[in-house]
Amino acid sequence: MNPQSQEVLKSDLREHAIEFSNWFNEASAKEGLGVILDPEQEIIRISLLRDLKLMWRQACFSEHKATEAQVQTAVKAIARTIGNPGGLGLVLGESQSEKTSLALLMLFAIPVHYFRSNLIYVPLYVTTNRNSEQLRILGAMRAFINLYGDINIVSANGFECDTDNDPHAETYIAGCRKDDQLTLGEFAGYLAQDQSLGADRVGSFVKTATMKLRPGKMALDVNAYCDRARRQGHEVMLVVEEAKPPMIGVDGKPERKTPCPLSRSLTDLGEDVFSPSNHNFMVGFAEKPLAKVPVGKIWTVSQKLASGENPTFGKSA
Repeated sequence: MNPQSQEVLKSDLREHAIEFSNWFNEASAKEGLGVILDPEQEIIRISLLRDLKLMWRQACFSEHKATEAQVQTAVKAIARTIGNPGGLGLVLGESQSEKTSLALLMLFAIPVHYFRSNLIYVPLYVTTNRNSEQLRILGAMRAFINLYGDINIVSANGFECDTDNDPHAETYIAGCRKDDQLTLGEFAGYLAQDQSLGADRVGSFVKTATMKLRPGKMALDVNAYCDRARRQGHEVMLVVEEAKPPMIGVDGKPERKTPCPLSRSLTDLGEDVFSPSNHNFMVGFAEKPLAKVPVGKIWTVSQKLASGENPTFGKSA
């Protein structure tokens, strides 16, 4: 990549970091999240990118950059998780790529809840039992963190971390100071299973944050994950995408249908995982409203189109 091309790409990356932060901050102010993004230091870091690191960022930018409508929808969904403790919700989107982008944007729910309540959430993204599906979300999450993981996240009222007098001090990230700003990358490093020196902590975090659906074992697996998180003083944010339709095989017939993670989660997971008595919550992503939701009260948010209008299949919550 010649120097001129590198400068053009870095200019595009800086511009996107600014617009992404502005989109988030405008939506955050509207929804009252109390959290803002500050891209100032990220802009400096982008200017220092070179060669392979810049090429990797370019690939992430090309494949996984978010749109304004997606950011607005995700912030609205994050606000719903605050107002519905222990609840379940659905984000209604359009295509598979839209659902995945929205699902990844839910990672910003982790710092939002942390700033508001001092609770640290560990995400769990459930995929189908296909290796290809898990590899897809693993790669997408890693790219998303590379693209947005170094933008500083701060409280809209100033971030203070009083570890001497705060009754929730045990939930603070080690090394936190009053003048600290946190990033998704730092949360990923803190939550990574491998904490050894020189470890690929983002890779460790991504691997830990995904789980393949084992038919008939979902409730067992999710409960075990929640138990491990609880022992560490953490809560769980479960993120589940509706499965893609079965592909057509060479014989012209649909491949064997695999269980849909979203349908299974709504059916199999009960109050042991999600209830007002705990802080765990689930966000599901579907193309359209489900014909039947076998649970009680559930919130919904419809994705806004680029034009600002809602999809025709439902009204925004």
